[in-house]
Amino acid sequence: MNDFSKTNVDNFQKQIAKQPNEFSTAIFKGTAMSYRIIIFALFKIAINKIQSTSLDNKCCTFSQSEFCESLGMPIGSNTAKVIEKATNELTQSFITLENKNPKNETDSCFTKITWFQKVEILKNGDIALSFNNEIAKYFEFKLGYTALELLEIGNLRSFYAIRFYSLAKSKSGYKGIKGNNANEWWFEYTEDELRTLFEINNKKYIDRRKFVEKVIKQPCEEINNKTNLKISLTYSKLSKGKYLWRFNCSPKISEPVKIQIEDRTDIREEKREINAERTELEIFKAKYPEQFLKALELIKAKNQYPVRLQINDEYEAVKLLKNQVFCNSNT
Repeated sequence: MNDFSKTNVDNFQKQIAKQPNEFSTAIFKGTAMSYRIIIFALFKIAINKIQSTSLDNKCCTFSQSEFCESLGMPIGSNTAKVIEKATNELTQSFITLENKNPKNETDSCFTKITWFQKVEILKNGDIALSFNNEIAKYFEFKLGYTALELLEIGNLRSFYAIRFYSLAKSKSGYKGIKGNNANEWWFEYTEDELRTLFEINNKKYIDRRKFVEKVIKQPCEEINNKTNLKISLTYSKLSKGKYLWRFNCSPKISEPVKIQIEDRTDIREEKREINAERTELEIFKAKYPEQFLKALELIKAKNQYPVRLQINDEYEAVKLLKNQVFCNSNT
């Protein structure tokens, strides 16, 4: 019997990694896979802290299959190679944290430290990580944390996309306040600031147009296509060769089909049904993301046609998921 039939969707909770807000705006570089591992390690640390009475809140161990499954990534030989390369990279990865309010002349403005004290690949293939003690100090979340959805992190293939996703999530507390419209917020960076934030050498992307395309536009397009966030871009010229970019953020909402005055009664009713189905689809995708993906996989496996619209499969997945909700509510 498929495991999906046993899932109680009403008790489902999204798998969320808690990233200290200081990390979201910190200076560091890397690959998408190495950053995914860091985020998953933060998730495991939080789980361990809940389940254990141990005072050691900086170590975690997990299998590659657990990592891939939690982030919704395929498990294969190529993935294993990329993970191994990323773990090697993590042994030499640094993060630079900024002290924005130094009180004394001798207080540091920037602190550069390694992410991990120890990175191990065990005999059984599991990954064992021990965060740096200086990093672990931030796990008390004194300045709050950024909630990162693991499945959405797994969907993103670009390091820059994951960084922008993290930045957008960290600023979502400004949604609907300080002059922002309801469900909207924004953040700003100059191109020079982004080079510093992502540690991009000035010799890379010498052509500004290529920098804008690879570092700003393509990552934000990926976020728009693969997550429940929408980022629209605007920019202003500060001086010759200097530009400021604004990242306008909002949760993704499907546009309803407009009902026209001249529409016949049957056409109006059809449009209302389409809008109701879209609204229901968005609700189930947001409320039960993991169960929705499992249902979608079952539908796609059953409907193996050469050409088939994704939206049709999604509607059928919702129907399957609704049956599960109804069955669980009556048991």
